[in-house]
Amino acid sequence: MVAHIATRLIPREGCSNTLLRPNFRRSWYFDLAALCLPVLATIASATIYYLLFPSLFDATMMYARDTLGLVLPAGVTDPWTLIISLIPIVIWTAIVQLPKMFGEEFGWRA
Repeated sequence: MVAHIATRLIPREGCSNTLLRPNFRRSWYFDLAALCLPVLATIASATIYYLLFPSLFDATMMYARDTLGLVLPAGVTDPWTLIISLIPIVIWTAIVQLPKMFGEEFGWRA
């Protein structure tokens, strides 16, 4: 991002054509698809996999506990509670990473 800004400022190109202004009227469906399709593809592929191999589905996550050493924190008896409690951490990590992601996109696209 710093290199991109330098190449804009040194030759005095300006920042008018950096493509940083979103055009939601024209591309809202692409933005919505970019948000929803990866989640839907993951759910669909997991569903198909466990429909083809139902014996491998383990809602208690015993494989993760035994093989991978997953230890639930004190007071958590259900693995799904742990997974749901990790959602705010994932959201916070995404927010913290936004400047880095913006820098990469700005540097390559603009």
